[in-house]
Amino acid sequence: MAGRIPVEDHAVSFAQRFIGAETLPSRMSELDVQQFFSLSKDDISAVCERFRDDRRVAAAIQLLFLRASGRPMDRFATVPKVLLRSVCEAVAQREHRQSAITL
Repeated sequence: MAGRIPVEDHAVSFAQRFIGAETLPSRMSELDVQQFFSLSKDDISAVCERFRDDRRVAAAIQLLFLRASGRPMDRFATVPKVLLRSVCEAVAQREHRQSAITL
């Protein structure tokens, strides 16, 4: 069994694989988004209260990257589709709920 990584070590490396990253990966799985890049209701409320409509998605992605990697994202060329979709849906749901309350 030489060369095999114990399950415990593999779990730690999985949980920490974004720590220290400088950019977003070019591809991301649904599991990555659920485990490392998901917004709570409090996150969404904070982003929506502090940022204008046209800045919310970028602010949310920056928050998620900071939380997952432990550092701010200096630059990015692309955002994985699955992450962008997830963040847009979360922010849009919050905005939809808010507009329904004010009607």
